[in-house]
Amino acid sequence: MNLFKLVSVSSIILGFSFILRFLLTIALAKYLSASQLGIYSWAVTAFGITGIIANFGLDFFLIRKIPEYRNSLNGMVQTVINHTKKQAGINSLLLILLIIPISFFSSYLFDGAKLYNTELIIIIFALPFAAFSLINTTSLRAFDLPIRAQFIESILQTGVLLFIVYIAFGFFGNSIPDDLSTVFLVFIFVFSWVLSLIFSHFEFKKHITTEIPLEPSQGDVKEWRMDQSTIVFGVLGWSFLGRSDVFLLAFLVSPAEVGAYFICLRLAEIVTFFSTVSYYVWGGEISNMIQSNKLYEAQVILRKSSQLCIITTLVITIIAGLFTEEILYLVNERYLEYSNIFKGALFVFFIKGASGMLNPMYYILGDQTFLAKLQWALGLFFTGLVITTVPVYGLEGCILSFAICEILYVIILLIRLQTKHNLSLSPFSFRIPATDVPIPLANETNEHWIEWLGLWGSGKSTQILRIINNSKIKYTRADDFIMPLSFSTLLKTFFYTLGRPLICIKSIRLLFILLPTYIRIFFKKDYVALGEYRSFFRCYMARLKYFSLNNNKNVLWEGEIHLLPSLRLSNKSLSKALDIILSITNSLSLNFVVMSIDPADAYQRVQQDIMTKKNVRFQPGYDISIKIMKEFLDSQDYLINRLEAKGYKLIEINSNDVTKIDKFMELL
Repeated sequence: MNLFKLVSVSSIILGFSFILRFLLTIALAKYLSASQLGIYSWAVTAFGITGIIANFGLDFFLIRKIPEYRNSLNGMVQTVINHTKKQAGINSLLLILLIIPISFFSSYLFDGAKLYNTELIIIIFALPFAAFSLINTTSLRAFDLPIRAQFIESILQTGVLLFIVYIAFGFFGNSIPDDLSTVFLVFIFVFSWVLSLIFSHFEFKKHITTEIPLEPSQGDVKEWRMDQSTIVFGVLGWSFLGRSDVFLLAFLVSPAEVGAYFICLRLAEIVTFFSTVSYYVWGGEISNMIQSNKLYEAQVILRKSSQLCIITTLVITIIAGLFTEEILYLVNERYLEYSNIFKGALFVFFIKGASGMLNPMYYILGDQTFLAKLQWALGLFFTGLVITTVPVYGLEGCILSFAICEILYVIILLIRLQTKHNLSLSPFSFRIPATDVPIPLANETNEHWIEWLGLWGSGKSTQILRIINNSKIKYTRADDFIMPLSFSTLLKTFFYTLGRPLICIKSIRLLFILLPTYIRIFFKKDYVALGEYRSFFRCYMARLKYFSLNNNKNVLWEGEIHLLPSLRLSNKSLSKALDIILSITNSLSLNFVVMSIDPADAYQRVQQDIMTKKNVRFQPGYDISIKIMKEFLDSQDYLINRLEAKGYKLIEINSNDVTKIDKFMELL
């Protein structure tokens, strides 16, 4: 699978995983009481923390070691895999033997601990299944099979859990005693990990050739354990900061409040979707750029991804904030009283989501030790805040503590990224760097892209066809790519765009620039402009399609630039949209032909074409007038001035200047 498809499929799986987790949250809120949900959420959180200890950084360790030994052909790959399985098994067994007596003992010391006792004892038996499954999926990743690993990790376990919950509680919920609901649920949780292990085992056996293992030396084992200790220190720090809230709340508030808090967090987590996807899509490319010392290119992607993360996260947060009560009512009306907690969680996850690639950048830069120390320090600070504030302010105190720590975390990381690594995620500079739009001189390349500008009826299409028919040079025109926009070519264009971060980000930015005006003219029922918007997006897709196919670069393009003046944009928006389109065509010798015509003559031509049905540009009833044409020309004049200011070569002609056009083409 090539990189573009790999990234795309990975993003789709991740998106589907978010949907499954969201549906599971709704299902749990629907079928469990608040107290039952609190007990279950605490058990899952405790499992997550103990699971990190059981794994002991084995997944991160394997992803580094397998590529190192993969080509050695001496059995070291199988040796290191066997080592991790042995370690995971011992860790899991020791934790089970340790947690069971602690759980029984704590029920006598803490008044509410007995509520969580049974569920905790059951759920920890999932530890070895989860640990071995993780080793298998990590091995698949290390052997260049990330999609199979991601499916097992992101889809299978959650999907099985969701399916059984809906079947069991939806059809047989009445026959399950209330006091056994959470017990039954944690059994399902354990079962889902058993299935994950079975599935991952067969995938491992199917795709990974087993070697005869070597007996590792004492030096190897010592080195491996040191590596694992460093890794697990950081992972536990992350867990301490990000997961300890639910764990701490169990000792401070009722199970019902724990459950409500858990629901609010899981619902608000959807806000971070794009920032998670951004890592999958662009993390590898940024890493390669940094390794190749291409810091400027990495900085451009970082800044643009930061802009995109902030915009998308902000939009989702605002929408969720405006419809808080509706969302909570949809889940279960008993959670309406926790609307402030949900809004607080939205704010926390907005900070997380808006920071985008900030956290992964420290792993890419090899600065994870500082990250771990910071997470431990803030984790301890967070624990102190929770213990102090929750008894006074309840759940509001917990979410406030979470927000304070998250803000401090992001600020410290941003400062260090700037001062230590000379990189920035600042989103405040929205200008595309001048280097994004280089302008090669015509005599420096044999590849020519000629944009044709002009009013409806000015004769652009006629002249383009004449040149194509008479020229010895093979020219491509926009119509060749606009018309056959089939599903397969659209899919190929999508992969092309997604696999090129700058073009992807620019395309989304272009959408955000055009959207406000489009919404305005939609409600005004400006059908002429709406029709031009449809044509514009078809032309833009055709441009991306053209580049995705790597065709002949001699192009006569009557496309989206000539349509910009008809979109009713302000000069500022017009200029921004123009910059983005130009930056996509930045590798070519780009020239412009402006077809001039009097608006009255253009109007007559359009009307004549409508009457003869020769070249109908507008549907019947569309109000195309001389006034609209004059407004078009005013915007076009501004567009031309912007192009001239940027240094582009323009030639102004009319439809009768055949000789002038031919001389211009010869000069190229």
